[in-house]
Amino acid sequence: MLEPAIPLNEATRLAALLGMNILDTPPEERFDRLTRLAQRLLDVPIAVVSLVDASRQWFKSCQGLDASETPRSISFCGHAILEDRLFIIPDALLDPRFADNPLVAGPPHIRFYAGQPLKAGDGSRVGTLCVIDSKPRQMTQAERDNLRDMALLVEHELNSLERRETSTALLNSTNRLNAILDNVLDGIITINERGIIESFNKSAEHIFGYVAAGVIGSNVKLLMPEPYHSEHDSYLHNFTATGNKKIIGVGRQVVGRRKDGTIFPMDLAVSEMKMGDKRMFTGIVRDITERVKIERMKSEFISTVSHELRTPLTSIRGSLGLIAGGVAGELPAQAKALVDIAHKNSERLILLVNDILDMEKIEAGKMEFQPRPTGLMPLFRQALEGNRGYAEQFNVTYELAGKLPEVMVHVDANRMLQVLANLLSNAAKFSPAGGKVAVAASSDGKRVRITVSDQGSGIPEQFRGQIFQKFAQADSSDTRKKGGTGLGLSITRAIVEQMGGSIGFDSQPDVLTTFFVEFPVWQKGGGIAPGAMDAGRRKRVLICEDDPDIAALLCLMLEQDGLSADIARDASQAKQMLAQHDYSAMTLDLGLPDQNGISLIRELRAARQTATLPIIVVSANVDHGLKELQGQAFSVIDWIKKPIDRNQLVAALQQAIAQARSTRPRVLHVEDDLDICKVVNAIVGEVADMENATTLAAARRMLNERHYDLVILDVTLPDGSGMELLYDLNSAIPPVPVMLFSASEISAEDIRQVGASLVKSRTDNAQLLATIRRMIGVDS
Repeated sequence: MLEPAIPLNEATRLAALLGMNILDTPPEERFDRLTRLAQRLLDVPIAVVSLVDASRQWFKSCQGLDASETPRSISFCGHAILEDRLFIIPDALLDPRFADNPLVAGPPHIRFYAGQPLKAGDGSRVGTLCVIDSKPRQMTQAERDNLRDMALLVEHELNSLERRETSTALLNSTNRLNAILDNVLDGIITINERGIIESFNKSAEHIFGYVAAGVIGSNVKLLMPEPYHSEHDSYLHNFTATGNKKIIGVGRQVVGRRKDGTIFPMDLAVSEMKMGDKRMFTGIVRDITERVKIERMKSEFISTVSHELRTPLTSIRGSLGLIAGGVAGELPAQAKALVDIAHKNSERLILLVNDILDMEKIEAGKMEFQPRPTGLMPLFRQALEGNRGYAEQFNVTYELAGKLPEVMVHVDANRMLQVLANLLSNAAKFSPAGGKVAVAASSDGKRVRITVSDQGSGIPEQFRGQIFQKFAQADSSDTRKKGGTGLGLSITRAIVEQMGGSIGFDSQPDVLTTFFVEFPVWQKGGGIAPGAMDAGRRKRVLICEDDPDIAALLCLMLEQDGLSADIARDASQAKQMLAQHDYSAMTLDLGLPDQNGISLIRELRAARQTATLPIIVVSANVDHGLKELQGQAFSVIDWIKKPIDRNQLVAALQQAIAQARSTRPRVLHVEDDLDICKVVNAIVGEVADMENATTLAAARRMLNERHYDLVILDVTLPDGSGMELLYDLNSAIPPVPVMLFSASEISAEDIRQVGASLVKSRTDNAQLLATIRRMIGVDS
């Protein structure tokens, strides 16, 4: 770096005369030469370049004094830097500020002091060039000028040194930054507001196949496939015009283009930088080709495991369950014991497979939920019934602790059943033999708390912080012998939180352990008539009537004849309740506040779930309704005018229910695994006639030849996906109900197209039979 020119002055002239060319001296020696020069010019024993801060003074160079620093409190220089002018003390003993100073009374016995303040580049005073003598003296004007001139040389050297240190630090910092940028795994690219590349690190070169010199100055679109060019331009234009940040600060997966034209997936994060009035953008990219490949392989592996394990396990469990239930006749005691052992262990293996697959889906963010307003009491009853057999293995019973509140929560019913199953099985597993697991719920009107309590050994204090972690199991022999994957509670927490709830526990070892989940109460005006959820096995009828007196009258009439009734006040509520429950029939007033009754009939007939629902019109405008339908009865069983004829109403309902049960249902099972077909046929054969198709082609042929009341559909078939049949089944008149029964988890979009979806290894014989009974309308 070139040194700035120094004006030729008396000091430099004197230095030249003395043969001491300061500018030819190495930088590290210049301060010492300057202080030696000051000694000789001013004929003093001591010359010092002193730097001062708030607490001390230290010497950059010191001639004639054996010291490196002194406290600020006794420093002469501390006084000198308070002023811009030369600071002179002719005789310190005569100056009250310094007479008792230890540097005056003791070594170096200062009597004379003269110091010229030194300024940093920013104008602040940082020290002095000072000369000291142990004798009092006066300074001539020439000596004063020489000291000031010498101070200018020292000041110049100080600022030059600062610039050199700053430059060196900047160079070192730049080198470190470049080393970091060139050694990180991620590509780092900067562009300006026009999208022109301004920097391109080594990793970016490796990722894209370009050298930096080949892309700097080019538009960043060079690194993108052509379809993304206009999108990139619109992002930049929109941001510079409006400041709207659509991609800045947001990590996302995109595709890049290498120099050889190949396309690859990458993660991209963009941030904005401002350098003065210039705006730039930094893109950090990571090639995720291998990650995507591994994820695809992992997904394919999970899919294979799902199908290849769940399908045979379903056959094994189903067959063993049927044999244990007596379908093959009474077994010898020893054989029955062996079958029971095999059945229990098949259940354990299925739980293991399901837990591992569930955890994989949770971690991949692919577990899907279909939340809808759901009553708690039916879920409790189903969970208790479904898990009763598991509890019996441990000689444990479940009991409801009091009546549950009639509240609804917005959850996925199947996932909620999984949560309850995990909590109930966990409680049973750790309960003492002969123990009871208490299930309860309470509500404050805003939230509902569900509790599952047992009187087992409890949760050790040191384990409580890990209870919801993956593979977490308390390290004790009593716990280990209970078995399990250690995934159940971790999966339960993930499911609960995904549905907007929370989970926790309280534990008093050997006294009471309670796990609880909480959800907001789902609320909406109007609702289900009191007692409607507790209707048991009675036929259920939906009354759609906005007049509360008539609705109450209809409800009373039906209950007197052994039927259960729910009341909907308008069409919207009716559709909601039809989506949540199965009804044997429906009464409908045509004059609803939010929708014409005839249009509601048309809408219900177009929907798969309600296409064959018996409807009885109860209205003051029966004639008008008949005229509007123009003879298209749409399976309306009867048209009853108000005031209501009770006998006609009851007769119509009996006709509707009898009509729905007049013939034995026919079910088509589309499944290529014949073992599964045999098991399902054995489970369902008592309530329906079963037929089997092992391919898509066979299923299409059979559907063209005859009508089925239900199609049980596997997704994976030899000649395609079973989902290909959905359009034809949903388009039929009336639509054919569909139940998916597959080893694969079903997507949310597919679930919306079917009436029920069961995963093979998650479904026991009782659950499968109950679902089929519901879908074909046969009482349990």
